[in-house]
Amino acid sequence: MKRTVRAALMCVGVTLALVGTGCGDNRLDSGELHDKVTAACEKAHKLLLALPSPQSTEQVAPFLTQAATATNQLTVSLKALKPPADSQSSYNLAVQLVGNQAQTFNKAVRQLSKGSDPVIVMRNVAEQSTQSSERERVAWQGLGIEACANR
Repeated sequence: MKRTVRAALMCVGVTLALVGTGCGDNRLDSGELHDKVTAACEKAHKLLLALPSPQSTEQVAPFLTQAATATNQLTVSLKALKPPADSQSSYNLAVQLVGNQAQTFNKAVRQLSKGSDPVIVMRNVAEQSTQSSERERVAWQGLGIEACANR
């Protein structure tokens, strides 16, 4: 009797494990990924475009803080999505590049809070953004997601 119960429990356990692995895969198909990523990038793009360019050194910190917030939110949104397996590595690279941009803004905000010169900080952000934006554009274009490529 104990063997029968144990065998039945093992069968149930194996069945649940097999079913669980198939049901737990919540990867998006390429169309779903395109739509969700496009929506996230468009939202971030609107937020970034709405930021007024700093006209004085006093406006640099609020500008960079808001840019960091928008880019951090975009990074979190993109990391939450699961692309199709065949585009996973390309997607990971594109998201990493967005994350790098967020880190650039976050670093700049920290530098300003420690008293760094706002003009120099903005210049460094501009240089780093220019360097990374081309790589980011190419990565998103490779995935066919123009909304992020043109962000």
